[in-house]
Amino acid sequence: MTQTEGNQNQQMLQHMATINRLNLKAFDTKKRQTLIFSILNETIHAIRYDRAVLWDMEKKHPKLLGVSGQSEPNKDARLTKQWLALVSAMNTPEEAQLLTPESITGETHIWNDYEEGTKASVIWLPIKHDNKLVLGLWLEIFGKIQNPESVKNTLDFLTTYLTPAYGIAWDNLKPKFAIKEKAVGKKPFMIGLFSILLASLIIQVPLRVVAPCEIVANDPILITAPLDGIIEEITVDPGDSVLKDDVLIEYDKRVPLRNLKVAQKEVEILKAEANRARTLGLDDKKSRTELGILNLKLEKEKVNLNLAKWQASKLTVKAPNSGVVMLDNPDTWRGKPVQVGEKILSINDPQNTKIRIWIPESDNVVLDPDKPIKVFLNINPEESYTANIIYIANESGLSDDYLPSFVAEANWVDQPDDIKLGLKGTSILYGERVSLLYYFIRKPWAAVRSFLGI
Repeated sequence: MTQTEGNQNQQMLQHMATINRLNLKAFDTKKRQTLIFSILNETIHAIRYDRAVLWDMEKKHPKLLGVSGQSEPNKDARLTKQWLALVSAMNTPEEAQLLTPESITGETHIWNDYEEGTKASVIWLPIKHDNKLVLGLWLEIFGKIQNPESVKNTLDFLTTYLTPAYGIAWDNLKPKFAIKEKAVGKKPFMIGLFSILLASLIIQVPLRVVAPCEIVANDPILITAPLDGIIEEITVDPGDSVLKDDVLIEYDKRVPLRNLKVAQKEVEILKAEANRARTLGLDDKKSRTELGILNLKLEKEKVNLNLAKWQASKLTVKAPNSGVVMLDNPDTWRGKPVQVGEKILSINDPQNTKIRIWIPESDNVVLDPDKPIKVFLNINPEESYTANIIYIANESGLSDDYLPSFVAEANWVDQPDDIKLGLKGTSILYGERVSLLYYFIRKPWAAVRSFLGI
């Protein structure tokens, strides 16, 4: 044996060892994505290339699976579209070959643009299983291949010892749950499909509606403005616990107290004038006449004085009962003018709550009032509570999310001890019993009819 033959044998053994390692790695792969990565980036140990592109050839049109060195290929790139057009137009994609313009049907201009842009030589390596083409490996070598005959020998070697292993590994990782009509037979398949459809028409289930909800006070005490004026300060913060007669609101006192002083002065002046007229009236008929008018004016000013005293007594608003304060940002009220009856805050009993529900317009179905609803709070989704519907509005309005909804309210079956006001969650309401088929197609059917206008 000559030294040259010995070197060739040594290279052949190394090549076979590399092929064997790639085969073992392919068969040991547990996921298709891992196998794709291995084919793209590990095959370089068996044949040198600068870039590899893997294609799924099982469908009617080739599908890009990956590009070597890239975690996610850009499917909208110009080069990707050139690859797709050329792979789709190959004459014999089931044969391993060094691609030339003659290998492509009717896409010569795309090949010319691609070759001019990349300056690459392309090797096509088909991957088959049971003589069926399943994958295609597009290998680019930047520059011109100097020894095409050596490449042909390498391709023959790979299609004999490597690509069959890739094909078997790819088929082994095929999803196991795929239903093949050929495997089960057309008649049993149709019978099974008809049975499922019939069962979906016979089986009755309660119609369920899922709607957002919020915990609110059952009987809140509204604190409204007792008189027109300007708010000087809100002395409580949202969520504060207050006792009866705790100060809640302070009015700006300057104008009301000034009006009180003016009213008091007016009464004093009229009293003095009335006394003077009474004294002079003993001898003066005109003074006796003015006395009656002055008495009427005095009565009027006394009424104004009583009103001013009442307004002055309302400048400090106190809590009528104990509870928890529900209030928006108190800073926005400072210096704000208010009118009589305008709502400022509310005081709620945290142990007396109910559920307010916003039922979407599209889900305002006929509900079963005797069926308790379930409530899941966002802070504690693993636990459910039960409640009974007591009210559903007849007209829709906007929810907190500005969605058209019907407001509903429900009382707890058993009042929870750890429920806080303002908590939000999801409620499940139950309607009449309908077929399983209708249960699943109700919303898609409504969406289709709305879109088509029929």
